[in-house]
Amino acid sequence: MLIAINKFLQLKFKNKEKILYAKLKIYNYLLKFCENINVEYIKNICNNSKNKILLYTINSKLDSNYNNEIIGFIIFRIIKNSSSNIKINILLLGIHRKMRFYGYGFTLLDEFVNMYKKNKKLEIILLSVKSSIGFYVKNGFTLTNTKLKENTETTDDCKIMIKIY
Repeated sequence: MLIAINKFLQLKFKNKEKILYAKLKIYNYLLKFCENINVEYIKNICNNSKNKILLYTINSKLDSNYNNEIIGFIIFRIIKNSSSNIKINILLLGIHRKMRFYGYGFTLLDEFVNMYKKNKKLEIILLSVKSSIGFYVKNGFTLTNTKLKENTETTDDCKIMIKIY
């Protein structure tokens, strides 16, 4: 199940000031899901109001007793949304290191696609670190020479990938 970060924080905290503070520091929480990604990159994309953050839980219902229930997340931005197609840039997708290699990354991505596809052509573009390219290839993504307009983490190990549904 995917849950918006705002809803998660409302379940966790009842005080509005604590919710706002937690939202500003959410990157600290996400670090445990992506130890191979630059901390400043995570901080920047978490603090950009154009980006959306969804948390992933394997439970069908999430309540205030959330301990150890969140096992992944996805940060993305909708680039284009028309009546016939939608284009999304996935900025970061992570699964907790103890939960990797059980298929949860595939399930998270599948739920995400189903959330946005809905009778539209869906195009997803992302920048993958070298260690994650195999995961995306198994999910049908292909390497591309398309350029990303956004400032992204750029290293020689990162590759731009795309998939059209």
